[in-house]
Amino acid sequence: AAQRTAHGAPLARSAYSPPHVCVGSMAAAANGEDPLLQGTDAGTMREVLKIKEQANVKFKESDYFSAKCLYSGALELLERCCLHMGEADQTWEGIKNNMALCDLKRKEWTRVIDTTTEVLTRNPANAKALYRRG
Repeated sequence: AAQRTAHGAPLARSAYSPPHVCVGSMAAAANGEDPLLQGTDAGTMREVLKIKEQANVKFKESDYFSAKCLYSGALELLERCCLHMGEADQTWEGIKNNMALCDLKRKEWTRVIDTTTEVLTRNPANAKALYRRG
């Protein structure tokens, strides 16, 4: 059966596949050594939010590539284990919108369109995705 989000929407896998260098940094965060990741969905969600905050810092430093890599890793972790949780939809949309903004700053127009379209498929009223898609 197809996986669904907390609100019953079909699970959409991220179309963005980060460069190898990004995936490696996330493997360290998700290798099970962190006590937050030892078998609890709540702990994993805390890790997702922690990685998202690290990405926010990189974004504020205008390091859009690193920010996008971190957002992508947070999204991957979220999609693997936490989409059934109540705050997952909002977190998913926030991460995807942030990824689109990184692409916008880097003038990766096709990626902006693809990412915002994915958000709008799940939530047609998402104002940030509507604005960034144009």
